[in-house]
Order: sequence, then structure tokens, then C-alpha cells
Amino acid sequence: MKDTGTSYHGKSLRNAIDYITDHEKTDGGRLVQGLNCLPDIAFEQMKQTKQTFGKLDKRQGYHLILSFKEGEVEPDMAMEITRKFAEAYLGKEFEAIYAVHDNTDCIHSHIIYNSVSFLTGRKYRYERGDWAREIQPLMNRLCKEHGLSELDFDQNAGQRANRNTEWTNQRDGKFVWGDMIKRDLDACILHASSMKEFFELLSGKGYELKNAWNEEHGKYLGVKPPGMSRFKRCKTLGDGYSREQIEKRIEEETFDTYIKEHKSEPHLVTCKVKWYRRAKLSGLQKKYFAKLYRTRQFKKKPYSQAWKYRKDI
Repeated sequence: MKDTGTSYHGKSLRNAIDYITDHEKTDGGRLVQGLNCLPDIAFEQMKQTKQTFGKLDKRQGYHLILSFKEGEVEPDMAMEITRKFAEAYLGKEFEAIYAVHDNTDCIHSHIIYNSVSFLTGRKYRYERGDWAREIQPLMNRLCKEHGLSELDFDQNAGQRANRNTEWTNQRDGKFVWGDMIKRDLDACILHASSMKEFFELLSGKGYELKNAWNEEHGKYLGVKPPGMSRFKRCKTLGDGYSREQIEKRIEEETFDTYIKEHKSEPHLVTCKVKWYRRAKLSGLQKKYFAKLYRTRQFKKKPYSQAWKYRKDI
């Protein structure tokens, strides 16, 4: 079995509900049920809950897919497991609609639930680690009760998601804090002879530290560079940045070993540029712009404006 999570905004929530309740996929609608709502008007009831608490913006709902091993489960058993999971995980606070699709070789179920609690009005929030702490043990227990294979949890899924997010930000030209923080941590590790000196060097760069001197279990080292609004846990930056790994690197790492480890082979980079011809001006347009230049209403800008920012640079 596996889980795939998706969040929905606006009209896409209604479309998702229509998709999972399709009669052709659910044995004529027999394999569809609602939790704290009626399947036929699930979207309207979820929307009413949002209106009641004034939370109609941002994420509107969440979608889980539970995929069973091929040939291991019948549709009715999959429905029973999905019902138990939904009741245990969401039943006390959230409206949900769930359905089993039996139109493929691999039987699977869908659960779509409201992002707002009908009981308290609070918004559902998935915290990092909730899968391993709550969802995985619950699913494994249900699988064991029905004699099915336990869930195979991918420990690296969260790290891959973080890497994909950072790659997307880089592609879109957004500033990526993680890269800058890692460079600063690397520099301080190379120059420090102890953890105390490492913290002092980071503070000298303007970093705020969290749990620097607290080594209790579960207390992770966090850093916040100038300009960043929240602390960043060092261990989420990847291999080599947990407290224990940083201590080991301070003891063992030298400038030569760092260069050797991070050295990349030279390679050619090609960039294809599509050139567009400048649109030609009509005779009337040429006369109009010429008049603007002569009357100084339209000054031609110099090619470079860098001189304006020289002091800042």
C-alpha cells in the first residue's frame, strides 16, 4: 500500500470529488461513502463549514490515495480498511468522502477531506513527520488485522520533496536560503576548532541560534540568518549538517578534503537562444517618437544603469 497526498484550491475540490465518485470506477456508486457528510452533497457541506468559520481562502481540501498490492485485496475489504482509516484519522473533526476504484488491476481507494474542521473551525495542517508518527502505524495496524502486506515507507520521500521544491525555486529565479546557509556553515566548520568556536563564528556572521547549547534528544540545532523570518533546522539541509555530523566534520575536515569532496568536473554548458526581430515602426510612429526626442519629453536611457547602484554594491 502507498500514500500520495494532494491539496486542492477552489473549484478543483469539486472536480476531485466528482472524479473519485465516478460510477464507472466505483461499481455503479456502491463503493462510495461519506464520513460526517452525505456523499451526494459532500462538496456543499464542506463549503458550508468553511463559510461558517470564515475560511474560504487558501487550501480547500486534501486527497489521499491508498493503493493495495495487486491481487491481495477485494473491493469490499479495501472499502472496510479505508473506512476504518478515515474514521480513526479524520472522524472526530473533518468531513470526508472516500471511494474504492475497482476498474484497474490494482485496486485502490481515494479519500478527500475538508481542510476545515466542522467541530472547531481549525484548519488541517500536516506537520513533517506526521506520516511516520501517525499515518504509517495506523495503516500498518489495519493491514495486519486483515492479513495484508504492511506499508513500505520511503524514508527519503520528504528529503526528495524538499530538493524538488528548492530546484523549482532556483528554476523560477527565487532566492534559495538553503544554499547560502550551507555555504556559511561550511565556512565556519572549516575555520572552527570546536563547537563553541563554530557557534561564535556563526553569530559573528549575524546568525541567530536555536538549541545551540541544548543537546537533549529531540532538540535540533536551528539557525536563522539575517533577513530570514524563521529558523532553519540544520539537519534538514542534507547529509553532513546534523549536530553530530557537524561535530565530526570540525574534528576531521580540512580545506583540502573539502575541496576534493566538492570539486566538480569541468563541462560545457550550451544555451539555445531564440532571436526575435524587432518590430518595425510605421512612418507615423517614427515621426511621433522623433518629435518626443526633439522636445525632450522622451529621453533615451543609457544602456547601463549600474552607476545608480555603485554605492550599494
